[in-house]
Amino acid sequence: MGLLMRGDGAAKQARSSLRKSLNDSSKSVRCIAAEALGRYGNQQDIQDSVNTLFSLSNLNRDGVYVAILALNGLDKLGNEKVAPIRDKIAQLPLKNPQIDKRLQSYVTRLVERIQEKSTKEQ
Repeated sequence: MGLLMRGDGAAKQARSSLRKSLNDSSKSVRCIAAEALGRYGNQQDIQDSVNTLFSLSNLNRDGVYVAILALNGLDKLGNEKVAPIRDKIAQLPLKNPQIDKRLQSYVTRLVERIQEKSTKEQ
């Protein structure tokens, strides 16, 4: 998170470490590394980061907290970078009856926000 917060220069200096972190055993580490690469990396980094974030955005497979972190990352990357997977995002599960009711709407709102942004920018 420190690299992400420090921005472009720090992310570029740590590019190799961030790329390795896309395969970290921690899903949260993968999400943050992917967001940093997606925001500050080259075209290949962006593609890898979008794929990584999307792969972690299924609340039924990865849990609600990881899905929220991944979807927030995708949201922060912006419409242009996320456009290739927009249709896949729309197909993500939005509810899980096993999740606390207070958390039920977070994933839905993030998916809707990403879709809404893409509609406005078209």
